[in-house]
Amino acid sequence: MKRIVISNRSGNTGKSTLAKHWLKPRMGAGTFCVAIEGRNSTPLAYADETIRHSGNSLYDTLEPILIRCRASDTPLLIDVGSSCEARVTDFLLPVHSFIDLFVVPSMPDVKQIHDTWVHVSHLLDQGVPAKKIVVVRNGVEYDPECDVGAYEILEKGASDLGYSVLSRPIHWDVFFRYLYGRAETTGEMARLPFLTVPGKPAVSEDEAYDRKSAIEFETMFDRAYAGLQNLVKAQA
Repeated sequence: MKRIVISNRSGNTGKSTLAKHWLKPRMGAGTFCVAIEGRNSTPLAYADETIRHSGNSLYDTLEPILIRCRASDTPLLIDVGSSCEARVTDFLLPVHSFIDLFVVPSMPDVKQIHDTWVHVSHLLDQGVPAKKIVVVRNGVEYDPECDVGAYEILEKGASDLGYSVLSRPIHWDVFFRYLYGRAETTGEMARLPFLTVPGKPAVSEDEAYDRKSAIEFETMFDRAYAGLQNLVKAQA
């Protein structure tokens, strides 16, 4: 999986958090990450380049990056903001043969499930092979009362249309919500030491909680990425 697009026309599905903490660290050294955001959006710190979508200039800006990464065989991750998803997706469709995977995260919310279905249908209608589309169930158990059964429509669609739903969901808690604003990745937080001198805490209680949570999330992310790799191999 050298080139991945993560997108969904619905906002607040965790796209950028997953791009930063889950996908980019596992795609290989030197992975180049492009974030495509609305014209007035703040650049995303984790991205190597942030493109503010503004009409036809997107083509001129993004095409050289695609060509450069293909020529150098550099892993490429494209994080598409929901505010400009439709236009960006339309641009990417003619070159979808260059993209290995379209990752579509979704939350267990009725509107987001509907938007995800529309987004996946759009990709399929425009010729993206179903085997390149993977829906990721995000936010599971974030709310104990959430309707996990809402994903059933996407799972049935996968059965009928041939795209995939990743078997391992991404579980949310308070820590996940807090990740978006952190400068460090979960991998970097997980490597922070508990102690530098025997018996003397090197970090505060809050920082120790962050490290423990980060270790748990790294394990979850590793397993989810391995599931993604296995899925791609099975469909090759």
